[in-house]
Amino acid sequence: MKDLTSGNIYKAFFLFSIPLILSSVLSQAFGIIDTSIAGLFLGSKGLAALGASSAAIVVVEAFFWGMNAGIGVSLSGSFGARDYEEFKKIVVSNRIFIFAVTSTLALLAIILNGPILKFLNVEEVIYIDSRNYFILMFINMPFALITHLYIYIFGAMGMSSFPMYISVASSVINIVGNILSVTVLDIGVIGLGLSTVISTIISFLLYTIKIRKCYQEMGVDKLSCRFKFKYVKRVFPAAIPNGVQQLSMYLAGFIISPIKNGLGYTAIASLSIVGKVESMMSLFYGNCARTISTYIPQCVGAKKYHKIKKAIGVSFIQSLVFVIPVMLVIWLFPQIICSLFFNSETEAEVIQNVVTYIKIFMPFMFFHAFSNAFHNVFRGLKNSTQLLISTSLCSVASIIFAFILCPIMGIKGYYLQAVLSWIIECIYIVIVYISGKWVPKPLRPMILGKKTSELSE
Repeated sequence: MKDLTSGNIYKAFFLFSIPLILSSVLSQAFGIIDTSIAGLFLGSKGLAALGASSAAIVVVEAFFWGMNAGIGVSLSGSFGARDYEEFKKIVVSNRIFIFAVTSTLALLAIILNGPILKFLNVEEVIYIDSRNYFILMFINMPFALITHLYIYIFGAMGMSSFPMYISVASSVINIVGNILSVTVLDIGVIGLGLSTVISTIISFLLYTIKIRKCYQEMGVDKLSCRFKFKYVKRVFPAAIPNGVQQLSMYLAGFIISPIKNGLGYTAIASLSIVGKVESMMSLFYGNCARTISTYIPQCVGAKKYHKIKKAIGVSFIQSLVFVIPVMLVIWLFPQIICSLFFNSETEAEVIQNVVTYIKIFMPFMFFHAFSNAFHNVFRGLKNSTQLLISTSLCSVASIIFAFILCPIMGIKGYYLQAVLSWIIECIYIVIVYISGKWVPKPLRPMILGKKTSELSE
């Protein structure tokens, strides 16, 4: 456990971010391997089966991703204030609450899989595989979301190394399962889904064991905690806006999914790889930005307000240091990236779509990185208003541009709608920063200074 607000800020950010990035790289690795095995052994149709229903899975998970981030902010504040009893009570009650709610939602989604896949406009040629993967991912969902919550729990304690170790174990299990299911057992997409479920449940169990040891170090292991809704409500001011923000962001993807799937399975196959490229990029700048969402509430809890503005600058510098080399490698060698996912029988159109994205559209992800950094600043400051406005603006722009551009430009229109929505959100965030409204009113005098605070009113 570590107080990030003590010592050299550059060192603290670097040491905290590295395990987060490595952990995410490893987590992303088995997602990439899932997709790679699907592409190399199951072809474009296998890729399309994984991607066709992903929007429905993600839109349900998204709210809880955001909620978990908000819970992490609340826990960081409790940890910074050394209120370990409060910390444990929040963890126990919210863990039970999220597992119960997501299990219920997963069951409903499985029952209604037919109407959902029909809405998504899934092609008949990949329908069976898409349905099987859809069902397995919803079985996996409650365990995956609690595992995701654990990452924020340990992050709130300044512990970013343990999630990295869990990711290593999970990745190895998943990779071995993928290889066996496709090359030996020959059960295709079902095997990929089962491997994910097994590795997730094992991670869930390992996290559960470790958190009990942390309670011993805090001296609260003997504290009896049962589910109490008041500890769920206590995190709502941070958790609910974050959940709504994430939901609004991914809801746009769900709404435009029928348009995307209507472009044909070759386009969906291409977008499956594009999604992996975007995920690889975002895990670098996203995890750098996550440091600030832990650092800021610890500063607020410890009343070290003067450190917050400098921390934002450090976070941006760190993001650039990590992102630029990765982006440059991908941009210079797009064919090598494609070779990881496509075999000799893959349609040339699929490969060209991915290369076009990497060479022309991917560099615009710097706009997305900028917005993502401020999402974490807003979370850390519990500025739910600006978080919701900026994300909703991006989502609405994405939907409008998708309906306009995709029928005219096809898959390039899909790429372009994302770029335009990122740019619009960045413009809004710059305006908010200049005005000082990125800081909630009660904290402006402490963070911005009295004169600057008065000018921002």
